[in-house]
Amino acid sequence: MESLPFLQLSQGHLQILETCPRKFQSIFLDNLTLPQPSLASEKQELGKQFHQLMQQQALGLEIQPLLDDSPKLQGWFQHFQDSPPLLMTGEFRQSEYQCTLPLEGFTLTAVFDLLIQSGDRAQIVDWKTYRRPLRTQAIQQHWQTRLYLFMAAEVLGYATDRISMMYWFAESTPEDSKPAQNWLSIPYSESMHQQTRETLEKLLVSLRSWMQDFTTKHQSFPQVALSAQKCWSKTQCCPFVTHCHRTPDSATDLEDLTNLGVIAEVSLD
Repeated sequence: MESLPFLQLSQGHLQILETCPRKFQSIFLDNLTLPQPSLASEKQELGKQFHQLMQQQALGLEIQPLLDDSPKLQGWFQHFQDSPPLLMTGEFRQSEYQCTLPLEGFTLTAVFDLLIQSGDRAQIVDWKTYRRPLRTQAIQQHWQTRLYLFMAAEVLGYATDRISMMYWFAESTPEDSKPAQNWLSIPYSESMHQQTRETLEKLLVSLRSWMQDFTTKHQSFPQVALSAQKCWSKTQCCPFVTHCHRTPDSATDLEDLTNLGVIAEVSLD
């Protein structure tokens, strides 16, 4: 394992790895970067500021200076006060809780925005500064949800049926003239835990093999099949299609994919 250049993995790494191994290589091993639109950078910075705001609020620290500097943060925090998530009552609350877990020669890492513990129960809370996605299943299947719940059971030692994860979304959309529900609570179970373990172990064993071939044989990570519809569609395109020589041969190729579904990903702050 000493020859492997990459040992720590977050939920973001796992999400990209599962979506496309070659994309994982391009970003984290080849260090390929793409220009980021200024609007996206601004949203990321606002997201960081909101997380800092909620951390300081959880710690009982002064937050007014942060609110005074940003009308957007004021709006989000007011939304939080008007429509708070259903947080568990607990004796212990820890903001930005960090934990690690060794598995298959790698170290899995997670940072919980807020961890609430009460007796034999635990709740993980995550703040999102965008609208709640329409597809709940996409959130449930995202690696942030799977990894965080898995690590809460493995690292903190809670029974799987005593753990849950709460997402709170700072922006909601009108629905039937009423505010859309701006939070989502995801329960956990032993069957979900075992499924995540099996998926994780299989993914990490594959990653170790690909990385060994990459470092010793200069062999690239595998590409996803074009039939998986992850490279492009009429409305969406992987930024590495040119680098991977996966660009459509003609406009007809794009038209053929117009009605095919694209695997959705949950945005990450």
